[in-house]
Amino acid sequence: MGHMTRVVLTSLACLAGACSLVVDGALDGKEGGSACTGADDGTSCTIEGMSGAAICRSQVCTLSTCGDGLVDGASGEQCDDGNETSGDGCEPGTCEFSCESDDECDNESVCDGTETCNVATHICAPGTDAPDETACSQEDGTDGGCRSGACRALGCGNGLPDDGEECDDGNDVSNDGCEPDCTVTCNNDEDCVPLDISVCDGVDTCDLDTNTCAGTDVLDCDDGDDCTEDSCDPIEGCINDPMPFDMDEDGHFVLSCGGDDCDDTDPEIYTGAEELCDDKDNNCDGAVDEVAPFWYLDCDEDGYAADTSGLQQQCDEPPAAGGCGWTSRRPDGPDSTDCRDDNALVFPGQTSYQTTAIAGAPSSVNYDYNCDMAESAQYRPRPPFGVIECRINFGTCFGSTYWDESSAPACGSTRTLSYCLSLGRSCFRVSREAQAACR
Repeated sequence: MGHMTRVVLTSLACLAGACSLVVDGALDGKEGGSACTGADDGTSCTIEGMSGAAICRSQVCTLSTCGDGLVDGASGEQCDDGNETSGDGCEPGTCEFSCESDDECDNESVCDGTETCNVATHICAPGTDAPDETACSQEDGTDGGCRSGACRALGCGNGLPDDGEECDDGNDVSNDGCEPDCTVTCNNDEDCVPLDISVCDGVDTCDLDTNTCAGTDVLDCDDGDDCTEDSCDPIEGCINDPMPFDMDEDGHFVLSCGGDDCDDTDPEIYTGAEELCDDKDNNCDGAVDEVAPFWYLDCDEDGYAADTSGLQQQCDEPPAAGGCGWTSRRPDGPDSTDCRDDNALVFPGQTSYQTTAIAGAPSSVNYDYNCDMAESAQYRPRPPFGVIECRINFGTCFGSTYWDESSAPACGSTRTLSYCLSLGRSCFRVSREAQAACR
């Protein structure tokens, strides 16, 4: 947003005729400062004229909130680690310990053991998993058996080899050694006959180490012709497709097989492809990088050029020349031409407002930072049809912002700005001196 002048928002808190300046939630005045002078961070204090808990931070009395990293015992906080992580010893939002006793941690599951509370760190420690097949009860009340710390259902498919099952791997995958019906896939070659559904790998035999069926004689379907696609169909066997081959899958077949691809190993190369700056003949016309971008002088390096003088055409950006850089954006109209190539803050489409006049620019446009030949102020004059008063709208402080004079201020001048300020749950109007920013 350019080098816009930073304005620190302040407000006045007044009660019973006494006023104190509040800056970023902290009391900037003798009353609040003296209460925290020499005090440790977290010490309770009081901000005159304001409700809510307050604590000392860097010897300044500030509003206290859960999550600010300082424990405020007066507000009932047991801890405050300043993060949003639950279960790390201090809970976000409540600033209470994650646990103080074992019964706060135990989930009453027999399979993962008994969880306990570390009273030093207030973190729940996991229990010791019960042995697999330990009897347990599932959430729906049915009987189950422990497996890796969780209660699983009994029967085929639960990952536990129960009585009467040859195996149980807990999945429905066939020919993986254990079938979905909890029987071993094979014990001999004869068991593989009904599972042999492909001729591409020869006759299946039983691997007794894994109890799985696999072929050992893969068909060689290579016909030696570069212009056929060789494959094997489980039923038909070898297939040699005579269609022209497209190895790089760019939709263009190789020249030697009647296609228009002069390099079938690169998907960016074929007849009609876009020519790129990559040291390749992308469009198969026999030339390399014949289309390169134009570069235009950009002396303030804001991405916009003032004119086309000194342009160069090449793939890579040219080296700096006469203190000027380069841009590939062509200055061919008001939306792409830099009206001040000696100031990086001035260019078409600039959205930031500035409070400093453009050096060397005519007075009529010395605040024209977006090159539209006009100057527009950041804030409007006082609304002619009535001011929208400050109020809370969906949790946001809302209302009119305007210059508190009868006419709009000149760019760069100092005037009184009226706006709405949020403080806690309050939203009220304040005024301050501010410099008019324009673009």
